[in-house]
Amino acid sequence: MHIALLTPCAQEDISGNAVSTRRIATGLREAGDQVTVLEAGEVRDPEALRERLAALHPDLLHVKHAWKSGRLLGEELPPWPLVLQMPGTDLEGDLYDPERTGVVQRLMRASRAILVASEATAALARGALPEVAARVQVVPRGIRLGHGEPYPLRERLGIPYSGFLFLLPGGLRGVKNQGLAIAGLDPVVQRHPEVHLVLMGPVLEEQYGGAILEAVRLRRWCHHLDAIPHGAMAGAYDAADVVLNTSLAEGGSNAVLEAMSCGRPVLVSAVPGNLGLVRDGVTALTFKGVEGFTQVAQRLLADAPLRQRLGAQAQAWAREHHHPEREISALRRIYRACLQESQGPEVAES
Repeated sequence: MHIALLTPCAQEDISGNAVSTRRIATGLREAGDQVTVLEAGEVRDPEALRERLAALHPDLLHVKHAWKSGRLLGEELPPWPLVLQMPGTDLEGDLYDPERTGVVQRLMRASRAILVASEATAALARGALPEVAARVQVVPRGIRLGHGEPYPLRERLGIPYSGFLFLLPGGLRGVKNQGLAIAGLDPVVQRHPEVHLVLMGPVLEEQYGGAILEAVRLRRWCHHLDAIPHGAMAGAYDAADVVLNTSLAEGGSNAVLEAMSCGRPVLVSAVPGNLGLVRDGVTALTFKGVEGFTQVAQRLLADAPLRQRLGAQAQAWAREHHHPEREISALRRIYRACLQESQGPEVAES
C-alpha cells in the first residue's frame, strides 16, 4: 500500500503529533508499505495539496487532526479513501467551535474510518455525530521509546537527588494547563521544601507561555526546560519521581504512555483522553481541579510503596497493550478494509 500521511507538524518537531507521525510512518515502512508524509505547514493551501496528491496518487489518505490538517483539503475532497485520526483537541474543542465544527464534521462524514486512541474518546466521537458512529475505531497508541544513557535532568537544573521531582512534559499552551500544576504544588512546597517541578517543552502560545515562564521565575522550586531530543526522554522520565499530565483535553498522550512504559507513577487530569489510557488506582492516579491535584500529589509524595506499585503496574500494562507492532497491525487492517470497501473484495492483501 501507498499511504499519504497528512500531519499538522514538521517531522523533526518534538510535539506529540510529530512523535506519533514518525512512529506510524516508521512502523508502516517496516511492514513493507510506502509512506509519504505531507506536512501541513509546507502544503499551506488546498490547491497545493491537491497537486501533491495528484502527483503521488496514493492508495489511501490518512489525515492526522481534522482541523489542523484536514482543513487544507478544502471543499473538494480527494477521490482516495480517507482515514481520519482525531486527537483530544478535535473531539473536545474544534468539534464545538462554531468557526471550526463545519470542517471537522465534514471530514468525519467523508472518512471511511475515524481513529481514536481509547474507548473514552470513541464515546466522544460517536456521541457528537451519531451518524458516523459505526466508523469510529479504537487504535491504542503504540510506544516507541529508546532507552539509552541516562539524561542528566537533575544535574542540568541543579536539583539534588534528595529532592522530589514532579515532571510535566508538554509544550506551553493553554490546553496543557501547566498553571494548574504550579498552583497545586504551591501549598505542597510550603510543607515540603524538597519538592521540585520541571516543566519540559517549548513555548507554543506566546501569551500563555509567557505567563507560565513568569510564574516559574518567581519560584525557586519550579524549573523550565525547553524541548530535548525524543531519544533522551527515557532518561528524563527515569530522573523523575512522578510524571504529570494536567491537560484540559487529550486524545491519548504519548508522554503519559512513555512514562508508564518506563515504570514511572503518573498523575493525570480526569479528562476522557487520559481516563481512556489509565486505570485510576491501578496504573495511575487521577485528579479533578487544583485542590484535587494538591491532595493526590501529597499522597504520592508521602507514599513510596504506592509509587512503586503504580509504576510497576503501569509498566506491565503499557508493554502489553501499547506495543507499536499492535498499533501498526491495527492500522494496516483498517486501511485494507477501507480499500476493499472502495474498490471491491478483489483488493489484494499486502
